[in-house]
Amino acid sequence: ICLAPMGLILWQPDMGTALVFIPIFFAMAWIAGTKKRYILFVFLAGFFMIVLSMIPEFQKLFFRTQIPFLSIFTEDSYMIIFILLIIVVGVIGMLGYIFLRDRIFYWVMYVAGVLVSSSIGSIIVRHVFEDYSTPKIRLIIFLNPYVDDKKWGWHIINSITAVGSGGIWGKGFLGGTQSKLKYVPEQSTDFIFSIISEELGLLGGFIILVLYFLIFHRSINIIKNTSDNYAHLIGAGIITMFLYHCIINIGMTMGLMPITGIPLFFLSYGGSSLLTGLISIGIILNIYYRRYS
Repeated sequence: ICLAPMGLILWQPDMGTALVFIPIFFAMAWIAGTKKRYILFVFLAGFFMIVLSMIPEFQKLFFRTQIPFLSIFTEDSYMIIFILLIIVVGVIGMLGYIFLRDRIFYWVMYVAGVLVSSSIGSIIVRHVFEDYSTPKIRLIIFLNPYVDDKKWGWHIINSITAVGSGGIWGKGFLGGTQSKLKYVPEQSTDFIFSIISEELGLLGGFIILVLYFLIFHRSINIIKNTSDNYAHLIGAGIITMFLYHCIINIGMTMGLMPITGIPLFFLSYGGSSLLTGLISIGIILNIYYRRYS
């Protein structure tokens, strides 16, 4: 179910919004009672798939010469040989587990499955999403924004400057220099928290975080007290979506997360974001209203 909207959003293309469905999937799988080792398998396979698919871009930006060891993960021919070797190890682990019933062979098969899945996935990602150069660059700039501080790293560097220059009490309402001089881009949408922190300081940012925490805390209590399993899943998905938006948006303004263009609910300018937030809160309140039915 998560793959359908995720694929449609990627078709636009909008990588940042599509990634929202990944934590929603994990949260709903956890609430549904899926075995932890299966959830961990999907998580590790996805994580290493992203890492392996990013190695070519990482090598271009940080190293002037090609590193022989990294060629294993950048050339498709070497990757296929690597995958075949891991498959052989996985088959040995499977046979050992079937005939000897030793748990060590099960975990050998488990690790081999993770590596094979992530390797195949990285090859597919590199070819299918070859045009998605912006998300790849943003992820590398997140690791070191000063690699390209005049273009791709400009957003993060000036956003961090705005947040830090606000101090504890801030520069006053509409008194931020970074915002007035247009150093911080997308001030009313993606980087709204930077402007709030610069003008209202650490105190203003802390108040915003407390308000979001109250929303999360109340929402979690609501879905914990409902007797409907379907409401549990829907509520978990909504809370995860809110939490993901807050962590990514606030984190990227402080350089703790890569820039993805994720809005901050109820603060970022935009009708679709506001409408989504209001509908989500309405569903949570409806779950509370029908908690005993």
